[in-house]
Amino acid sequence: MTIFHLKPIAALTAKVVNFALILTIASFLFGTPGSAAQLIKVTVDQARIMRLNTSAQTIIVGNPIIADVNIQDGQILVVMGKNSGSTNIIALDGEGREIANIDIIVESSGNNSLTLYKGSSRISMNCSPNCERSLNVGDGVLNFEQIEKQIGKKSGATKTAAQFAN
Repeated sequence: MTIFHLKPIAALTAKVVNFALILTIASFLFGTPGSAAQLIKVTVDQARIMRLNTSAQTIIVGNPIIADVNIQDGQILVVMGKNSGSTNIIALDGEGREIANIDIIVESSGNNSLTLYKGSSRISMNCSPNCERSLNVGDGVLNFEQIEKQIGKKSGATKTAAQFAN
């Protein structure tokens, strides 16, 4: 015959619950300023402004393929969506202390866009107001490379024109 004693189990459970409660309260009281995770949603190929309460010296981007960040005057961050997905940004002050940890979700707008499929190949188009091919991750390799080359040439021509204007 087995006899179970419930008193020691109840006492242990109460101690565990009390310990968990103390840890929870301590995390709220002694958490570092700005360490609570924030969330920003940004659309691919667009930018959002994020203001920090404290001046940042260093910005770390978890996955720079998803988003990019430029810092303006230490407290203004310009977050740019590059590709759909999620990542984070960590801001450090001059002493290397974390002042912000921001979750970033980059979403495709879906507005005014059209996706054409030809077999297994995909072509993306932006239709605002006229439909034109656009460069999106996941497009067919030949289409992607063709558009990428054209964008590169246009960018180079723009830089050349800007140099002559100065």
